[in-house]
Amino acid sequence: MRFLIVIRLFNTITSAEIVRVQQEMGEQLQYMLGTGKVVTNGTFVDVRGDFFLFDIDEEGDFFVSLARQYWIIFT
Repeated sequence: MRFLIVIRLFNTITSAEIVRVQQEMGEQLQYMLGTGKVVTNGTFVDVRGDFFLFDIDEEGDFFVSLARQYWIIFT
């Protein structure tokens, strides 16, 4: 099975938060890429965002690939 993950960074992130967001997102992105489940990834040119295409054999593998709480909400 293939799963498409889309990440969008909205303009609600202020300049004071950029370093923190980059560090936290960077760690998670490196983890995802290191799982060996990412087939391809890239950056959108029209919005601030990226995409990842996962190739998953079993449903549980998908959640393991995202187990480090990828769905982070910055407040």
